[in-house]
Amino acid sequence: MDKAVNSYAPFFLQALDAIRTIRANYHGTFELLDPRVFNSAAAALETVWLGAATGLLKPRYSELFACDGRIKQVRALFEALHLQVIGRTINFHLLNSPANLDALLVSHVAFESISRFVAVDGVNAFPPHDPAKVEHLMADVKTASELLLVTYKILRDE
Repeated sequence: MDKAVNSYAPFFLQALDAIRTIRANYHGTFELLDPRVFNSAAAALETVWLGAATGLLKPRYSELFACDGRIKQVRALFEALHLQVIGRTINFHLLNSPANLDALLVSHVAFESISRFVAVDGVNAFPPHDPAKVEHLMADVKTASELLLVTYKILRDE
């Protein structure tokens, strides 16, 4: 995890609010407070994933490492949404391909799995980290998971 940032959850919460705002005003006009919100969320998503995936005991949670490609695909999806916001040409139909929906859902499940592993194993799931860092990481994982699920539901319904 980036030592300069204590929590990435605010990036995910901003993106969550933005995706809901866009959906609620999809056929109207709206103004986002930070038009770079999805670009920030994309970078934060990959950072949190790497922090969580590299900190876990790999032999016990090996199934998660197959999700790296899906996380990268979700990052690309959020970067594409960022470009749509900047260009003021938002079109969810261009983003809701089966591959993107699958990547969102698989990534959500991967983050949820990390939460379940930590619920069972506690900080022992992340032996090299201190408990305070694990607590911050788990808040980030939970918020990232929620963003992925809400984005999946919004795009699926388009």
